[in-house]
This record gives sequence, structure tokens and C-alpha cells, in this order.
Amino acid sequence: MINNVSNIEKAFLSLPLVAEAFATKEIKKLNADFVNAQKSKFNKSITLAKLVAKAHAWFTSAECKELMDTEGIDWTVEDFYKKTYGFGKSYGNRLKQVGNLSDEQIAAYVEEVEKVEAEKGEPQGRDLKELLKFTKTGAMNSEGEGEGEGEGEGEGETEGDGGTWISISVKGRGGEKGYALRVMMNGELKGDASRLGELMEALSVFSPGSQHLEFEGLDEEEDEDY
Repeated sequence: MINNVSNIEKAFLSLPLVAEAFATKEIKKLNADFVNAQKSKFNKSITLAKLVAKAHAWFTSAECKELMDTEGIDWTVEDFYKKTYGFGKSYGNRLKQVGNLSDEQIAAYVEEVEKVEAEKGEPQGRDLKELLKFTKTGAMNSEGEGEGEGEGEGEGETEGDGGTWISISVKGRGGEKGYALRVMMNGELKGDASRLGELMEALSVFSPGSQHLEFEGLDEEEDEDY
């Protein structure tokens, strides 16, 4: 995308030698292909999200609960996503939340993306996480928020949380299920607080400067399973 190009500059860029050397035709085409691919992927993700939201609504209905009881099925939301679609809980919840957005909210996000593209003169990603953040804050790419922050079932981060400050994921050992803890910027602890003492005890064996302590970021598919 080229802005504020004078007639002299346009004439210069249109010279065959310049156009060939700068590969303007090829680069413009590739850039357009990239943008169109992003748009196509985003639109398909929205379609997917609406289907998941509709399915989740029926899963939580009395009709489905009665049918599952009759069939001897006892599923959590995590089971529903994993066993039906192969989705992790975080991803499934993200799709559900996007699917419950109005067409007006989605259109407002797309309009803002296109506005930023016009201002910056470069393609911008169209992302479901950013869409959800935009519907809460009305702003694009809010600074100070960690990557990969999906929304949990019934406990999505509110605008006042200010994002994640510290996140720790502990893998299970010996068949025990792992767990994750988060400390929000407002001081709130998210996760199973009963595991905090256990975690502190495990960390206490490491002295300052130890090279054997490793922190892992929360996995995208598991960061909201608490």
C-alpha cells in the first residue's frame, strides 16, 4: 500500500526498469494474496466459532443432559470439546465466546483492523484472541498483556484484571494431573489456591542463582483448565 505518492514519483515507479528492479507487481500481488488468505482464514474461524457456540448451547441444555443421563454419559465441558472435536478446553471456550458475539461486534473489529492497515500501510493479523480483547476494550493490540491468554469457562479475565503478571504451569507426575496458577496484575490469584503451598515448597529447594529451575509458559490448550 503506497500513500502520498506524487505524480513525479508515480512516473518514476512506472518506468519498466524501476518496476522490474523493485518487483512492484510481484510484491503487490503476494501482499494481496497474504491479506486475502488472512481474511479467508478469519472468516472460516468465525463460521467454526458459531457452530461450536450453537453446539455448546445444546450441550448445556436440559434436553442434552437428559439424553446423556439415559446413555450413561457424564461429560465435563472439557470432555465435550476433547471427545467431540479434539479441541483443548481453552480453544473450545474461545470459539464458543467468539460464536456468541454479534455480527455488529465482529464487523466493528474487522473495520478497525482495516483502519490500522490503512494507517500503517502493512497487513494486520485477524485473530480470535484479539477480537475478544477488542470487544472488551475497544482497542487493538493492548500493550502489557501476555500472549496466548484464552478465556476460561465462566471465568474470563475482566477488563479490570489488567492481564497476567505471573503464570506457572506444573506438569503432573506419576499419573497425577498437572495444574496451573496465575497471578493477575491486580493481585488476584487464579487457579487452585490449595496447590500454592505445594508449589512454594517445591521452589524453596532452589537457591538464588540456581541454573536448574525452569519456568514454562502456560500451554495454549491447557491454560484455562482450572
